[in-house]
Parts: sequence; structure tokens; C-alpha cells
Amino acid sequence: FETRLKLDAVTSVRVFAGLTDQVAALESPLSSTGGSDTLIATATDAVGFVFDTAMTTDDWWAAGVKSGTVATTVDMSTADAPAAATYQKLRIEIDSTGTAVFFVGGVRRGSVSSAVTTTVGLTPAIVTTGLSSAARVLDVDYIYCAQDR
Repeated sequence: FETRLKLDAVTSVRVFAGLTDQVAALESPLSSTGGSDTLIATATDAVGFVFDTAMTTDDWWAAGVKSGTVATTVDMSTADAPAAATYQKLRIEIDSTGTAVFFVGGVRRGSVSSAVTTTVGLTPAIVTTGLSSAARVLDVDYIYCAQDR
């Protein structure tokens, strides 16, 4: 999975960019529990980048949920945090064991072991939620998905 996207503002916003089994409901597959750097899942299986200003640390987070259990998350670093009106390229590679490797701007930034169930069908998704009355705009330049079996 790879995408290039930009936010108009990086305040009071939540973004998920990745793959999910949750296709019926219009909500973020992974999001902050609020007031900490902990994520909760509405999806049963998903893997992706999460940026949520309700978290203590406003960075991209590498995250996954496998069979309803949220995997250990990885902070992608302040250097890679989204900046307003600036495109970023985000990439996820998933191996046959369900380990996901995360890249920001073409640079490997971390991995999550047992991030997702490899036998579950996943759909690409980019979800943006404004966390205040202010509207938020997310521009997506492209989404690229490929499966190697």
C-alpha cells in the first residue's frame, strides 16, 4: 500500500491511511483513546498510519489490529509528523507472517510484528475526521496497492 497525501491543517484532526476489513461503517479503523498515545480499533483486522491530534504525541503512528487485538504501535518520529499543506508519501509492506514495515518519504521508519491477519481480505482506506467544528481537507494524490502471491 502506498499513498501520497496532504492535510490543509494539522490541528484537531484524525487520519487513518492503510488497509482494513471494516468497509460497512464510515469511521476510522484505528484511533486514539484520547489523552494518551494508545489506540483503539473499530476494525477487526487493519494496518496503517494513524495521525490523531487527540493523542499526546502528534506524529504518524504505525499501527495494526489482528483478530481484534491492537498490535504494539510505533511512533514514526517528530521529523515525519505531517505539516500543513505539505504532501507526504506513506508506504506499508506486509510480509507473509503479517509483519508490516512502514516507510515515510521512501525511508523505512519502523515495523509492527503480527500487525494483521494475512488470510483476511483487506480494502485500502483513507479516513479523515475533524475533531472540532472546523472543517479539515485531505488531498490524496494517489493510492497504489499491489499483492504478490
